[in-house]
Amino acid sequence: MVEGYAYLPSELPDRKLVGGELLPQGPEHCWQATPGNSNLCDVCRHQAAPNGKCRPAVQPVTNCTALAHEHINEDCSSCAWGNLLTPERRCISSCYSSGRATCGNFCFPPGVLPDGFSCAAWAMRDNSQTQYTSLGHPSNHHLLKCSRPGFCIDCHDSCEDCVGPGDRDCLRCPAGRMLLVSRRRTIDGQRIYAGTCIRGARSPDGGDHPSGPMRCPPTTADIGNNMCVPCAQGCHTCGQPATSQCQQCMRGLFLIQGGRCWPSCPAAGTFKDSLTGRCVACSVPGCGRCPAENPGVCTACADPAHKLHQNACVGDCPPGMFPLAGACVRCPAECRACTSLAWCTECAAGFFGHEGRCLPLCGPGRLWDSTVIPGTGSGCDTCHPSCASCLGSTGNCLACGPGRRLVLPSHPAEAQACTLADACPAGYYPSGGQECRACLDPNCQDCPTAERCSRCRAGFSLFGDLECFASCPEGYHSQGGVCVPCAGDACAPAEP
Repeated sequence: MVEGYAYLPSELPDRKLVGGELLPQGPEHCWQATPGNSNLCDVCRHQAAPNGKCRPAVQPVTNCTALAHEHINEDCSSCAWGNLLTPERRCISSCYSSGRATCGNFCFPPGVLPDGFSCAAWAMRDNSQTQYTSLGHPSNHHLLKCSRPGFCIDCHDSCEDCVGPGDRDCLRCPAGRMLLVSRRRTIDGQRIYAGTCIRGARSPDGGDHPSGPMRCPPTTADIGNNMCVPCAQGCHTCGQPATSQCQQCMRGLFLIQGGRCWPSCPAAGTFKDSLTGRCVACSVPGCGRCPAENPGVCTACADPAHKLHQNACVGDCPPGMFPLAGACVRCPAECRACTSLAWCTECAAGFFGHEGRCLPLCGPGRLWDSTVIPGTGSGCDTCHPSCASCLGSTGNCLACGPGRRLVLPSHPAEAQACTLADACPAGYYPSGGQECRACLDPNCQDCPTAERCSRCRAGFSLFGDLECFASCPEGYHSQGGVCVPCAGDACAPAEP
């Protein structure tokens, strides 16, 4: 394990084993140190810096719009508008000094261009199409450094053939060297590659071996003919023909879909697999997040409408559970159903609901006192002696004991009481076996049914066994608590 990631020894060219520990080798942020000189770096993890050093992160280079090999050197492949490339592949804004000469997109030092050399006729002066289409044929490549036969630029000593004067303009390399491509042109349908001649690696881990085929350095791909082209940023190895498709990333980066390398994996359903350096899908269907050490454990669902339950993503939580922060959480033990830990919608056996809480039943003849906070006391009060059970208050009976009837009031705010079974109180009539219900007329004292009245309360007279009046209607007078028709002068007004 290195920096929290597990890698094979061949994947750690910048580390060496010392006393059982893997220690850095080469400059800071170096991936592959220069063989024989651990103070210099051949391949950097992020971006190369001058003098064989490395930068801690990708940084812009002055006037350069694209680097040729950001992991290996600071050579620029294209400059910002108004700038010119030097043979050292640096971008400068002015070429009018010390005898320098402008030639296409380039600025050459004195003495580079031979007498009679025509920059306008030089095929490699820029990236535009050239009229010399025959130069695309391999047999004519030796003329790419010329404006016309006999008027050619001298190649750098490191090149076997070239397209320009610098050590970055090599077209072919001597035996034992590989071409690190930094410039590409298409002429007459043929691809032209130019770059620097470098020492090839002899093993996958970058070390020198006396035998075996040469290999392109990390962060480049072999396109044949001992030529190495750059991979995409952060890529350790890439394939052909699409070098933009990464096959393996630099340590600390992870391969995502599309062949790109990123420091993190997409949040939806992938995790960092440090053994392979890839972003791998979680193994639980519908999972949006899982730990790298165990991709079979889901910690969040990809669909916000789904909830996590027993390591599965479900549409609805099962009975006895409710959704909370994307997961199914069990309701309190006293709740059969709930919408939160603080609000029950259905109570378990042995409990009753009160204002979102499920309170324990106190047993026959007892009542839970809602003013008592659960857990701070017994909370049970004794019901009125006439009640077998009660609710809300000790005097509000739910059921009566033997030999009693339950009196159901006409107004819901009034308490239910228990009375002796042989008779209902005034204003009530026996109903449903063991219940007393209120007469329909509130002024009725005795009623055999809800609608019929047999006797009115004091001060009222019964009219037609239906209603009780304080004064009998016109044509009637009260006699023995009953309204009877007037006869003779029984209803005559009194003398003044």
